[in-house]
Amino acid sequence: MHQNNKNQKSDLPKRWFFFNPTIDLNHRVFYNLSNKIGVVFFNTDRNQNFHIKIQPFVQWCNKKQIKFMIPYSSFWAYRNSAYGFFTDSNYSQNFKLPNLKLPKKAFVATKVHSLKEARAAIKYADIIFITPIFKTLSHPKQTPMSRDILIKLCLFFKEQMIFGLGGVNEYNFKFVKKYNLYGFGGISNFRGE
Repeated sequence: MHQNNKNQKSDLPKRWFFFNPTIDLNHRVFYNLSNKIGVVFFNTDRNQNFHIKIQPFVQWCNKKQIKFMIPYSSFWAYRNSAYGFFTDSNYSQNFKLPNLKLPKKAFVATKVHSLKEARAAIKYADIIFITPIFKTLSHPKQTPMSRDILIKLCLFFKEQMIFGLGGVNEYNFKFVKKYNLYGFGGISNFRGE
């Protein structure tokens, strides 16, 4: 694991916009973000050219001093001086993450859906997005986790920075914040849905 991120808590955005640049509707939101909101870039098809295509958005983030995370490639995270490297919990190279060359003070972040994924993620991740907490428009068929599982995951990750993901918005975050969630990420919340 990288440096103890609890020491950098003041630097860590409490809100993260999960930005898929292939969806035009998201561009309006992206260009209106304040630098108090972080950006997690993602693309569901993991296109080989993805990291090249996001360069204008990365440059915008740097210009506006918006912290961002790059997915699936430590090379591109390092090259773009990203705030963090974002990976899925089932990413085949996760075991190498503690030894990868990343920008100084960079975080490793991941999504966790279950206790099984949690046991793997705790070995390499600094920032944990627990998901799905509520019903979400982007994954309408996915059932939210029970409060019991949410609480167990939050206790399990007591040393990491924990965020809610999946249907979390400004209103309902207050109902789960008490479980040691530092903030949340999402899409719909930022699009006003």
